[in-house]
Amino acid sequence: MSNKEIPLGTLGFDARYTVAQILTLQGVWYLSIGLCVTLYSVYIGEKPTLGQVFGDDVIIGCNVVASALLAFAVHVIVERSRKCLDFSVTVFLAHVSISTAVSHLLSAYFFLVMSVSATVTYLLSRRLCYLKEMNSVAVGSGSRTASPV
Repeated sequence: MSNKEIPLGTLGFDARYTVAQILTLQGVWYLSIGLCVTLYSVYIGEKPTLGQVFGDDVIIGCNVVASALLAFAVHVIVERSRKCLDFSVTVFLAHVSISTAVSHLLSAYFFLVMSVSATVTYLLSRRLCYLKEMNSVAVGSGSRTASPV
């Protein structure tokens, strides 16, 4: 980290910045799941539907792939392993809320897929952030430089 960079979190809580992060991650989620569902539907020769994103027709493979892409985005945007759970759960709670508004009644299968997707996102993003944080700790020649956590 150069001397000109300001570490995130050192200036206190910034609500606008946090909302911008959440909206960006929500956008990444919908772009990822939309792309996965579209590619899968084209591959099997069907037309993509909103039910595959917001309803009981969810495709677990597409959700897991989109979750991995979202985890990478959390790693890049949030940058702190201790915040990964908050942001991961927020994205999926917003998605479940929107899905409930669109589809009204959802099956247990939908909630199972969302739980698996949220878990994949959290675990993978936390691991990526943790590795990034550990890489920023340099030990050598008697001095220690650590990224604030």
